[in-house]
Amino acid sequence: MALTRALPPDLSQRFPVGEAFVEGALVAASMLAVSRAPETLRKYRGAWAAFEAWGKEQSVPCLPATPAVVVSYLGHLHAEGLSPASLRLALAAIVDHHRKAGLPNPRDPKINLFLRGLHRTVGKAPKHRKAALTPAELRRMVEALPKTLAGLRDRALFLLAFSTALRRVNVVELRIEDFERRGDGLLVRVRRSKTDQEGRGHVIAVHRGTQLCPIAAVDAWLDAGRIRSGWLFRKIDRWGHIGTGRLDPGTVARLLKRAAKRAGIDPEQIKRLAGHSFRSGHVTTAAKAGVGLAEIASVTNHRRLDQVREYIRETDAFRVNTLAGLL
Repeated sequence: MALTRALPPDLSQRFPVGEAFVEGALVAASMLAVSRAPETLRKYRGAWAAFEAWGKEQSVPCLPATPAVVVSYLGHLHAEGLSPASLRLALAAIVDHHRKAGLPNPRDPKINLFLRGLHRTVGKAPKHRKAALTPAELRRMVEALPKTLAGLRDRALFLLAFSTALRRVNVVELRIEDFERRGDGLLVRVRRSKTDQEGRGHVIAVHRGTQLCPIAAVDAWLDAGRIRSGWLFRKIDRWGHIGTGRLDPGTVARLLKRAAKRAGIDPEQIKRLAGHSFRSGHVTTAAKAGVGLAEIASVTNHRRLDQVREYIRETDAFRVNTLAGLL
């Protein structure tokens, strides 16, 4: 019966049933529908969408997901700086999705051990925090890029990533159709992000600069590549031919480190650079210039100001000297 298909597989039976069963099934279905608060269901949908996006990016199956895939995803979220509560939400959403699909629970002892280790280390600073890119380093890198198609693409990528403070995955997912010319600037529409899994989107205004103008860099890349639609940042083969596919998120860090090495950046600093360095660099640079947390969050799309504050805590450490002139 169509009615019973609305129930979980363990309640749905493929044989003739009586009226009492149908009545019970209706009651059970209504109870299951309201078993979780609407806000919880919304969060689950967002968390599951984020897991699916990560799985697609990493070419791993999400439904069903193996315990190894789940624990790897939780490790990724922890490395990205998400709180233990966010990790528990992600795990709950994954388990709930499997339950509704009638699949085995992917949570196993390995995941429990991971969570135990997480709770033991919570509050401890990471040993190797990824470095925030500075404007001086950015300038050295883009000036050292070769005058080739790949060099033009990387220049546009670096300057746009820094000016928009986008995560690497959002940068490489930008399409020409996401840009709108407005006067002397550019509006960039971000279709979906880690903090906007429902796809409501948000818009970032990109202003023209001087020597490090992101808009001029994007225009130069589009003109040289004769790109009129589709993906903005595309793969280029060894012969210099531009493909139709976009860059992979993991490529951003490799391009950044290669440019840093070419620019003569200190090797120890290069080790601490990552695709996230553009985003953290934007935040710390703006904070040093006196831009308020709320204004920064309006660009980064952080929902809580304490998330922005985490980026600038180390940068701001020496701003206040409580013993100034006393020692």
